[in-house]
Amino acid sequence: MKLTKGCLLLPILSLMPLSQASAYAISNADFQSVSLEDAQTTSDISGWEKENGESGIINPSGSQFTGETGTGQHHNTLFLKNNAKVSQLIPMAASPGVVYVLSFEVGYALGQTPQDYTVKVSPGDGASIEVLNPARLKTAGKFEQVKLQFTNRGSQTGRYTISIETQGDGEVHFDNLSIFNDDYNSSTTPHLETVAYGHSFYNAQDNTRNCVVDYSLIENERYQIAYLTSQDGECQCFKSETVLTNETEYASGDIRSFYQCRIGSE
Repeated sequence: MKLTKGCLLLPILSLMPLSQASAYAISNADFQSVSLEDAQTTSDISGWEKENGESGIINPSGSQFTGETGTGQHHNTLFLKNNAKVSQLIPMAASPGVVYVLSFEVGYALGQTPQDYTVKVSPGDGASIEVLNPARLKTAGKFEQVKLQFTNRGSQTGRYTISIETQGDGEVHFDNLSIFNDDYNSSTTPHLETVAYGHSFYNAQDNTRNCVVDYSLIENERYQIAYLTSQDGECQCFKSETVLTNETEYASGDIRSFYQCRIGSE
C-alpha cells in the first residue's frame, strides 16, 4: 500500500478525534489547490498519491458537464483515466464503535461511457474496513452524490487510507469529498462493530455464485466459527447483523454485492 507523502495538515488536527475535525480530515478534498480556467487541466493533485493510470484536476466545461461553464457548480474536479488509482492517508483517529460517512460526488462527462469505480477505506494493517462499488453511473454530464458508511474495528488504530480506483478505459470525475460523524445511526443502531466483510459475485453466463471473505473475526478458536462464510456461493453472516453495503448490476447480468457483518459494541 502506498501512502501519501508530504500531506500538509495543521499539527493540532492530528491530535483530535475524527468526529471533532471531520471538515479538515481530507486534504484537498474539493481539489481547489490550484486555480484553473474553464476546461484547463493540471496533473498536480496535491495531497493525493498517484498509484496507477492517469489522473489530475480539471475545471470542467459546459461541453463536459451540464451547467459547468466558467467556474460552474463544481469548479475543479478530480479525473481518473484508464484503470487509474489515487489514495490518501488520513492522519486522524476513527474511534471504534462510531459510525462515519464518507461522502463524495461522482460523474462522467458528456460523450463518455460510464465506468466502474471502487472506493476503499483501509486501516494501517491493509485490511479494508469497507468497500464501495456502487451501481454504474447512468447519466452523462451529471454528478451524483454517494455516501459510504464505515466503522473502525476495535482492533485497529483508527488511522486509515482512502483510495479511489477506476476500472476499464474511460474517464470518471470526483469532487467534494467529506467525512462526518453519522450521529443518527450512531445513536439508533446497536450493531456498530464490524466483525466481517466480503463480497459475492453472481456470474450470469454460467449461473454460478461465489463468495469472497475479505475479513472475518473467529468467534471461538476451538471451533473456528467465522462471522462471515460462504454457503452455496452466497455470503452469510453468523450471529451478527448482515449489512448489504452495495449491489452492482452489470449490463451482462452479473451482480456483485458487498456485505458487512456487525455486532453490538459493549
